[in-house]
Amino acid sequence: MANYKEFRVGDLFEGKTGDVDLQARDIDGKGEYFVNSGVQNQGIKGRTSRKARIFPAGTITVDFFGNAYLRNFPFKMATHNHVFALIGKQEIPHNAKLYIVAALSKLSSLHSFNNMLTWTILQDVKIQLPVTPTGEPDFAYMEERITELEVERIAELERYLVATGLDDCVLSEEDKRILSLSPFEALGNNTYLLPASGFRKKVAEFKIGDLFEKLNINPLPNGIRQKLAVKHSDVTHPIPLTAAKMGDNGTMYWGSPDDFKTANNCIVVVYDGAVSAGSIYAHEGPVGIFSHSYIIKSKTNIPFAATLFIAGAMQKVIYPKYSRDNPSRWTNKVENDKIYLPITDLGQPDFDYMASYIRAQEKLAIADVIKLKDKSIAEAEAIIANKNLRFPNVNNTKEQQPC
Repeated sequence: MANYKEFRVGDLFEGKTGDVDLQARDIDGKGEYFVNSGVQNQGIKGRTSRKARIFPAGTITVDFFGNAYLRNFPFKMATHNHVFALIGKQEIPHNAKLYIVAALSKLSSLHSFNNMLTWTILQDVKIQLPVTPTGEPDFAYMEERITELEVERIAELERYLVATGLDDCVLSEEDKRILSLSPFEALGNNTYLLPASGFRKKVAEFKIGDLFEKLNINPLPNGIRQKLAVKHSDVTHPIPLTAAKMGDNGTMYWGSPDDFKTANNCIVVVYDGAVSAGSIYAHEGPVGIFSHSYIIKSKTNIPFAATLFIAGAMQKVIYPKYSRDNPSRWTNKVENDKIYLPITDLGQPDFDYMASYIRAQEKLAIADVIKLKDKSIAEAEAIIANKNLRFPNVNNTKEQQPC
Protein backbone atom coordinates (compact mmCIF):
# COMPACT_ATOMS: atom_id res chain seq x y z
CA MET A 1 0.00 0.00 0.00
CA ALA A 2 1.46 3.35 -1.03
CA ASN A 3 1.88 6.26 1.34
CA TYR A 4 0.41 9.62 0.30
CA LYS A 5 1.27 13.23 0.93
CA GLU A 6 -0.16 16.59 -0.09
CA PHE A 7 1.73 18.58 -2.70
CA ARG A 8 1.14 22.18 -3.68
CA VAL A 9 0.56 22.57 -7.45
CA GLY A 10 2.90 25.57 -7.54
CA ASP A 11 5.70 23.46 -6.08
CA LEU A 12 5.35 20.89 -8.85
CA PHE A 13 4.60 23.14 -11.82
CA GLU A 14 5.05 26.58 -13.29
CA GLY A 15 1.94 28.13 -14.86
CA LYS A 16 2.32 29.52 -18.37
CA THR A 17 -0.08 31.20 -20.81
CA GLY A 18 0.19 32.09 -24.48
CA ASP A 19 2.14 35.08 -25.80
CA VAL A 20 -0.29 36.20 -28.53
CA ASP A 21 -3.93 37.29 -28.23
CA LEU A 22 -5.28 34.51 -30.44
CA GLN A 23 -8.89 34.91 -31.59
CA ALA A 24 -11.46 32.72 -33.32
CA ARG A 25 -10.69 34.53 -36.59
CA ASP A 26 -7.13 33.15 -36.41
CA ILE A 27 -8.39 29.59 -36.90
CA ASP A 28 -7.46 28.71 -40.48
CA GLY A 29 -7.15 24.91 -40.37
CA LYS A 30 -3.34 25.05 -40.52
CA GLY A 31 -0.56 24.86 -37.99
CA GLU A 32 -1.00 23.75 -34.39
CA TYR A 33 -4.19 23.36 -32.39
CA PHE A 34 -5.55 26.42 -30.59
CA VAL A 35 -6.60 25.44 -27.05
CA ASN A 36 -9.00 27.54 -24.99
CA SER A 37 -11.33 26.94 -22.06
CA GLY A 38 -14.35 24.61 -22.04
CA VAL A 39 -15.33 20.94 -22.20
CA GLN A 40 -16.55 20.79 -25.79
CA ASN A 41 -13.77 19.10 -27.79
CA GLN A 42 -11.74 19.52 -24.58
CA GLY A 43 -11.35 23.20 -25.40
CA ILE A 44 -9.79 22.60 -28.83
CA LYS A 45 -11.01 25.39 -31.12
CA GLY A 46 -9.20 24.39 -34.31
CA ARG A 47 -5.80 24.84 -35.96
CA THR A 48 -4.05 28.16 -36.41
CA SER A 49 -0.93 29.08 -38.35
CA ARG A 50 -0.63 32.45 -36.61
CA LYS A 51 2.81 32.76 -35.03
CA ALA A 52 2.58 32.14 -31.28
CA ARG A 53 4.27 30.21 -28.49
CA ILE A 54 3.97 26.46 -29.04
CA PHE A 55 3.57 24.23 -26.01
CA PRO A 56 4.92 20.67 -26.43
CA ALA A 57 2.91 17.46 -26.49
CA GLY A 58 2.58 15.97 -23.02
CA THR A 59 1.64 19.26 -21.34
CA ILE A 60 -1.16 19.43 -18.76
CA THR A 61 -3.62 22.32 -19.12
CA VAL A 62 -6.13 23.64 -16.60
CA ASP A 63 -8.73 26.24 -17.60
CA PHE A 64 -10.53 28.78 -15.44
CA PHE A 65 -13.50 26.37 -15.07
CA GLY A 66 -11.14 23.84 -13.46
CA ASN A 67 -11.11 21.43 -16.44
CA ALA A 68 -7.77 19.58 -16.56
CA TYR A 69 -6.46 17.73 -19.64
CA LEU A 70 -3.22 16.12 -20.75
CA ARG A 71 -2.50 17.34 -24.30
CA ASN A 72 -0.90 14.68 -26.50
CA PHE A 73 -0.12 17.17 -29.25
CA PRO A 74 1.69 20.52 -29.64
CA PHE A 75 -0.66 23.48 -29.14
CA LYS A 76 -1.00 27.25 -28.82
CA MET A 77 -2.98 29.35 -26.34
CA ALA A 78 -4.12 32.95 -26.05
CA THR A 79 -2.56 35.54 -23.76
CA HIS A 80 -5.68 35.99 -21.62
CA ASN A 81 -5.64 33.72 -18.61
CA HIS A 82 -8.42 31.35 -19.62
CA VAL A 83 -6.05 28.35 -19.71
CA PHE A 84 -2.82 27.59 -17.88
CA ALA A 85 -0.13 25.22 -19.16
CA LEU A 86 1.50 23.35 -16.28
CA ILE A 87 5.22 23.05 -16.93
CA GLY A 88 6.80 20.48 -14.61
CA LYS A 89 9.72 21.58 -12.46
CA GLN A 90 11.09 18.05 -12.88
CA GLU A 91 10.69 15.29 -15.46
CA ILE A 92 7.31 13.55 -15.07
CA PRO A 93 6.46 10.37 -17.04
CA HIS A 94 3.38 10.38 -19.29
CA ASN A 95 1.18 8.07 -17.21
CA ALA A 96 2.14 9.89 -14.02
CA LYS A 97 0.80 13.06 -15.65
CA LEU A 98 -2.50 11.23 -16.25
CA TYR A 99 -2.54 10.38 -12.54
CA ILE A 100 -2.03 14.06 -11.68
CA VAL A 101 -4.81 15.10 -14.09
CA ALA A 102 -7.14 12.74 -12.19
CA ALA A 103 -6.03 14.34 -8.91
CA LEU A 104 -6.90 17.76 -10.37
CA SER A 105 -10.35 16.65 -11.56
CA LYS A 106 -12.02 17.92 -8.37
CA LEU A 107 -11.41 21.50 -9.55
CA SER A 108 -14.16 21.37 -12.18
CA SER A 109 -16.79 20.99 -9.42
CA LEU A 110 -15.44 24.01 -7.55
CA HIS A 111 -15.08 26.63 -10.29
CA SER A 112 -17.38 28.34 -12.79
CA PHE A 113 -18.07 31.75 -14.34
CA ASN A 114 -18.97 33.00 -10.88
CA ASN A 115 -15.82 31.56 -9.27
CA MET A 116 -13.09 31.47 -11.89
CA LEU A 117 -9.85 29.64 -11.28
CA THR A 118 -6.79 31.91 -11.45
CA TRP A 119 -3.12 30.98 -11.26
CA THR A 120 -2.97 32.63 -7.84
CA ILE A 121 -5.60 30.14 -6.66
CA LEU A 122 -4.36 27.16 -8.67
CA GLN A 123 -0.75 27.34 -7.50
CA ASP A 124 -1.93 26.98 -3.89
CA VAL A 125 -4.21 23.99 -4.62
CA LYS A 126 -2.99 20.86 -2.85
CA ILE A 127 -3.32 17.38 -4.33
CA GLN A 128 -2.62 14.05 -2.70
CA LEU A 129 0.02 11.94 -4.45
CA PRO A 130 1.79 8.68 -3.56
CA VAL A 131 5.31 9.20 -2.21
CA THR A 132 8.62 7.39 -2.10
CA PRO A 133 10.27 6.50 1.24
CA THR A 134 12.10 9.84 1.03
CA GLY A 135 8.81 11.76 0.68
CA GLU A 136 9.13 12.63 -3.01
CA PRO A 137 6.31 12.08 -5.54
CA ASP A 138 6.40 8.40 -6.53
CA PHE A 139 6.04 8.75 -10.29
CA ALA A 140 6.93 5.09 -10.85
CA TYR A 141 4.00 3.99 -8.68
CA MET A 142 1.67 6.43 -10.50
CA GLU A 143 2.74 4.99 -13.86
CA GLU A 144 2.14 1.43 -12.72
CA ARG A 145 -1.25 2.28 -11.24
CA ILE A 146 -2.42 3.96 -14.45
CA THR A 147 -1.21 0.96 -16.47
CA GLU A 148 -3.21 -1.37 -14.21
CA LEU A 149 -6.32 0.77 -14.68
CA GLU A 150 -5.86 0.85 -18.46
CA VAL A 151 -5.62 -2.95 -18.50
CA GLU A 152 -8.83 -3.27 -16.46
CA ARG A 153 -10.73 -0.75 -18.60
CA ILE A 154 -9.64 -2.34 -21.88
CA ALA A 155 -10.86 -5.72 -20.63
CA GLU A 156 -14.17 -4.16 -19.55
CA LEU A 157 -14.53 -2.56 -22.99
CA GLU A 158 -13.91 -5.88 -24.71
CA ARG A 159 -16.49 -7.66 -22.55
CA TYR A 160 -19.01 -4.85 -23.20
CA LEU A 161 -18.53 -5.00 -26.98
CA VAL A 162 -19.04 -8.74 -26.98
CA ALA A 163 -22.06 -8.71 -24.62
CA THR A 164 -23.88 -5.99 -26.60
CA GLY A 165 -23.01 -7.32 -30.03
CA LEU A 166 -21.12 -4.14 -30.83
CA ASP A 167 -18.02 -6.13 -31.70
CA ASP A 168 -19.70 -6.87 -35.05
CA CYS A 169 -18.65 -3.93 -37.16
CA VAL A 170 -18.64 -5.63 -40.56
CA LEU A 171 -20.46 -3.46 -43.11
CA SER A 172 -23.12 -5.19 -45.17
CA GLU A 173 -23.57 -4.35 -48.84
CA GLU A 174 -26.60 -2.26 -47.85
CA ASP A 175 -24.49 -0.42 -45.27
CA LYS A 176 -21.89 0.35 -47.94
CA ARG A 177 -24.58 1.57 -50.29
CA ILE A 178 -26.06 3.86 -47.66
CA LEU A 179 -22.66 5.18 -46.64
CA SER A 180 -21.75 5.90 -50.26
CA LEU A 181 -24.16 8.82 -50.03
CA SER A 182 -23.68 11.96 -47.99
CA PRO A 183 -27.05 12.82 -46.43
CA PHE A 184 -26.11 16.21 -45.11
CA GLU A 185 -25.08 17.34 -48.58
CA ALA A 186 -28.79 17.09 -49.32
CA LEU A 187 -29.79 19.58 -46.66
CA GLY A 188 -29.57 22.45 -49.11
CA ASN A 189 -31.53 22.86 -52.32
CA ASN A 190 -30.54 19.52 -53.84
CA THR A 191 -33.25 17.18 -55.01
CA TYR A 192 -31.26 14.02 -54.49
CA LEU A 193 -28.59 12.72 -52.21
CA LEU A 194 -25.25 12.45 -53.98
CA PRO A 195 -25.25 9.54 -56.47
CA ALA A 196 -22.79 6.70 -56.14
CA SER A 197 -22.74 3.44 -58.09
CA GLY A 198 -26.05 4.30 -59.65
CA PHE A 199 -27.84 4.62 -56.27
CA ARG A 200 -29.76 7.80 -55.52
CA LYS A 201 -32.10 8.66 -52.68
CA LYS A 202 -34.71 11.32 -53.10
CA VAL A 203 -35.16 14.00 -50.44
CA ALA A 204 -37.83 16.58 -49.72
CA GLU A 205 -38.32 19.65 -47.56
CA PHE A 206 -40.36 19.41 -44.36
CA LYS A 207 -41.49 21.99 -41.84
CA ILE A 208 -40.23 20.98 -38.41
CA GLY A 209 -43.58 21.79 -36.80
CA ASP A 210 -45.28 19.26 -39.08
CA LEU A 211 -43.03 16.49 -37.78
CA PHE A 212 -42.53 17.47 -34.14
CA GLU A 213 -44.49 18.98 -31.29
CA LYS A 214 -43.22 20.90 -28.28
CA LEU A 215 -43.84 19.05 -25.01
CA ASN A 216 -45.32 20.72 -21.96
CA ILE A 217 -42.13 20.32 -19.92
CA ASN A 218 -41.12 23.68 -18.50
CA PRO A 219 -38.44 24.80 -16.01
CA LEU A 220 -39.38 24.87 -12.35
CA PRO A 221 -39.19 28.25 -10.58
CA ASN A 222 -35.57 29.32 -10.20
CA GLY A 223 -35.27 28.96 -6.43
CA ILE A 224 -36.90 25.51 -6.45
CA ARG A 225 -34.89 24.04 -9.31
CA GLN A 226 -31.63 25.31 -7.81
CA LYS A 227 -32.39 23.41 -4.60
CA LEU A 228 -33.43 20.20 -6.36
CA ALA A 229 -30.70 19.92 -9.00
CA VAL A 230 -27.12 18.74 -8.48
CA LYS A 231 -23.99 19.26 -10.58
CA HIS A 232 -23.10 15.58 -10.94
CA SER A 233 -25.28 12.52 -11.47
CA ASP A 234 -25.74 9.97 -8.70
CA VAL A 235 -28.16 7.18 -7.78
CA THR A 236 -30.89 9.59 -6.68
CA HIS A 237 -30.21 12.17 -9.43
CA PRO A 238 -29.89 10.17 -12.69
CA ILE A 239 -31.83 12.56 -14.97
CA PRO A 240 -29.83 14.96 -17.20
CA LEU A 241 -31.21 18.50 -17.06
CA THR A 242 -30.51 20.79 -20.01
CA ALA A 243 -29.81 24.52 -20.02
CA ALA A 244 -27.90 27.11 -22.07
CA LYS A 245 -24.99 24.71 -22.45
CA MET A 246 -22.73 24.06 -25.42
CA GLY A 247 -21.65 20.43 -25.54
CA ASP A 248 -22.35 17.57 -23.09
CA ASN A 249 -25.69 17.09 -24.90
CA GLY A 250 -26.81 20.35 -23.34
CA THR A 251 -26.66 18.83 -19.84
CA MET A 252 -25.75 21.27 -17.09
CA TYR A 253 -27.35 19.68 -13.99
CA TRP A 254 -28.90 16.40 -12.86
CA GLY A 255 -32.16 15.74 -11.07
CA SER A 256 -34.51 13.17 -9.62
CA PRO A 257 -37.39 11.76 -11.71
CA ASP A 258 -39.63 12.57 -8.74
CA ASP A 259 -38.85 16.29 -9.11
CA PHE A 260 -38.54 16.91 -12.86
CA LYS A 261 -40.77 15.95 -15.77
CA THR A 262 -38.96 13.90 -18.41
CA ALA A 263 -39.23 12.65 -22.00
CA ASN A 264 -37.57 9.86 -24.00
CA ASN A 265 -36.48 9.63 -27.65
CA CYS A 266 -36.71 13.37 -28.11
CA ILE A 267 -34.80 16.46 -29.21
CA VAL A 268 -33.74 19.30 -26.90
CA VAL A 269 -33.52 22.79 -28.39
CA VAL A 270 -31.38 25.34 -26.52
CA TYR A 271 -32.88 28.76 -27.23
CA ASP A 272 -30.50 31.07 -25.36
CA GLY A 273 -26.83 31.54 -24.52
CA ALA A 274 -23.88 33.46 -25.92
CA VAL A 275 -22.64 30.45 -27.91
CA SER A 276 -25.28 27.79 -27.22
CA ALA A 277 -28.42 29.40 -28.72
CA GLY A 278 -29.75 27.11 -31.46
CA SER A 279 -27.91 24.01 -30.27
CA ILE A 280 -29.76 20.77 -30.95
CA TYR A 281 -29.37 17.57 -28.90
CA ALA A 282 -31.02 14.18 -29.31
CA HIS A 283 -31.71 12.24 -26.09
CA GLU A 284 -32.64 8.57 -26.05
CA GLY A 285 -33.24 8.12 -22.33
CA PRO A 286 -35.15 10.33 -19.88
CA VAL A 287 -34.20 14.01 -20.02
CA GLY A 288 -35.59 17.05 -18.23
CA ILE A 289 -35.30 20.83 -18.48
CA PHE A 290 -33.38 23.05 -16.08
CA SER A 291 -33.59 26.34 -18.03
CA HIS A 292 -33.18 28.07 -21.42
CA SER A 293 -34.23 25.02 -23.43
CA TYR A 294 -37.27 22.98 -24.41
CA ILE A 295 -38.12 19.50 -25.67
CA ILE A 296 -39.74 18.50 -28.95
CA LYS A 297 -40.86 14.99 -29.86
CA SER A 298 -41.85 13.30 -33.10
CA LYS A 299 -45.59 13.14 -33.73
CA THR A 300 -45.09 9.54 -34.90
CA ASN A 301 -43.26 6.62 -33.32
CA ILE A 302 -39.77 6.63 -34.86
CA PRO A 303 -36.52 4.83 -33.92
CA PHE A 304 -34.07 6.84 -31.86
CA ALA A 305 -31.51 6.45 -34.65
CA ALA A 306 -33.88 8.42 -36.91
CA THR A 307 -34.22 11.05 -34.19
CA LEU A 308 -30.42 11.37 -34.21
CA PHE A 309 -30.44 11.83 -37.98
CA ILE A 310 -33.08 14.57 -37.80
CA ALA A 311 -31.24 16.30 -34.96
CA GLY A 312 -28.23 16.54 -37.27
CA ALA A 313 -30.38 18.01 -40.02
CA MET A 314 -31.86 20.52 -37.59
CA GLN A 315 -28.47 21.55 -36.20
CA LYS A 316 -27.31 22.46 -39.69
CA VAL A 317 -30.29 24.78 -40.17
CA ILE A 318 -31.05 26.07 -36.67
CA TYR A 319 -27.67 26.77 -35.08
CA PRO A 320 -26.39 29.29 -37.67
CA LYS A 321 -29.71 31.12 -37.71
CA TYR A 322 -30.26 31.97 -34.05
CA SER A 323 -28.36 33.76 -31.29
CA ARG A 324 -28.83 35.33 -27.85
CA ASP A 325 -30.34 38.37 -29.61
CA ASN A 326 -32.57 36.12 -31.70
CA PRO A 327 -33.48 33.13 -29.48
CA SER A 328 -34.48 29.87 -31.15
CA ARG A 329 -37.91 29.66 -29.55
CA TRP A 330 -40.50 27.24 -30.85
CA THR A 331 -43.61 29.31 -31.57
CA ASN A 332 -43.45 31.07 -34.95
CA LYS A 333 -39.73 30.33 -35.19
CA VAL A 334 -38.28 26.81 -35.07
CA GLU A 335 -41.67 25.22 -35.74
CA ASN A 336 -41.71 27.05 -39.09
CA ASP A 337 -38.11 26.25 -40.06
CA LYS A 338 -37.60 23.67 -42.78
CA ILE A 339 -35.19 20.79 -43.18
CA TYR A 340 -34.45 18.32 -45.97
CA LEU A 341 -34.95 14.64 -45.24
CA PRO A 342 -34.77 11.40 -47.30
CA ILE A 343 -38.22 10.25 -48.41
CA THR A 344 -40.02 7.05 -49.38
CA ASP A 345 -41.60 6.45 -52.78
CA LEU A 346 -44.80 7.90 -51.29
CA GLY A 347 -43.04 11.15 -50.39
CA GLN A 348 -43.04 10.57 -46.62
CA PRO A 349 -39.95 10.89 -44.41
CA ASP A 350 -38.02 7.63 -44.70
CA PHE A 351 -37.31 7.01 -41.03
CA ASP A 352 -36.07 3.47 -41.71
CA TYR A 353 -33.43 4.80 -44.12
CA MET A 354 -32.36 7.45 -41.59
CA ALA A 355 -32.02 4.81 -38.87
CA SER A 356 -30.03 2.53 -41.19
CA TYR A 357 -27.65 5.36 -42.02
CA ILE A 358 -27.00 6.10 -38.34
CA ARG A 359 -26.44 2.40 -37.58
CA ALA A 360 -23.97 2.11 -40.45
CA GLN A 361 -22.13 5.15 -39.09
CA GLU A 362 -22.08 3.48 -35.67
CA LYS A 363 -20.39 0.44 -37.22
CA LEU A 364 -17.68 2.68 -38.63
CA ALA A 365 -17.16 4.30 -35.23
CA ILE A 366 -17.12 0.90 -33.49
CA ALA A 367 -14.52 -0.35 -35.97
CA ASP A 368 -12.26 2.52 -34.93
CA VAL A 369 -12.87 1.73 -31.25
CA ILE A 370 -11.99 -1.93 -31.80
CA LYS A 371 -8.80 -1.04 -33.66
CA LEU A 372 -7.82 1.27 -30.81
CA LYS A 373 -8.73 -1.41 -28.27
CA ASP A 374 -6.63 -4.07 -30.04
CA LYS A 375 -3.70 -1.65 -30.29
CA SER A 376 -4.03 -0.80 -26.59
CA ILE A 377 -4.16 -4.48 -25.66
CA ALA A 378 -0.97 -5.16 -27.60
CA GLU A 379 0.78 -2.23 -25.93
CA ALA A 380 -0.53 -3.21 -22.48
CA GLU A 381 0.61 -6.83 -22.90
CA ALA A 382 4.09 -5.60 -23.83
CA ILE A 383 4.21 -3.56 -20.62
CA ILE A 384 2.74 -6.40 -18.58
CA ALA A 385 5.46 -8.72 -19.81
CA ASN A 386 7.94 -6.57 -17.88
CA LYS A 387 5.78 -6.14 -14.77
CA ASN A 388 4.05 -8.37 -12.29
CA LEU A 389 0.62 -7.73 -13.81
CA ARG A 390 -1.96 -10.00 -15.32
CA PHE A 391 -4.19 -9.11 -18.25
CA PRO A 392 -7.79 -10.07 -17.38
CA ASN A 393 -9.17 -12.94 -19.43
CA VAL A 394 -12.15 -12.13 -21.63
CA ASN A 395 -14.37 -15.10 -22.42
CA ASN A 396 -15.88 -14.29 -25.78
CA THR A 397 -19.17 -16.07 -26.27
CA LYS A 398 -19.03 -15.79 -30.05
CA GLU A 399 -16.36 -15.60 -32.67
CA GLN A 400 -15.30 -12.03 -33.34
CA GLN A 401 -15.28 -10.89 -36.93
CA PRO A 402 -12.40 -8.86 -38.28
CA CYS A 403 -13.11 -5.19 -38.92
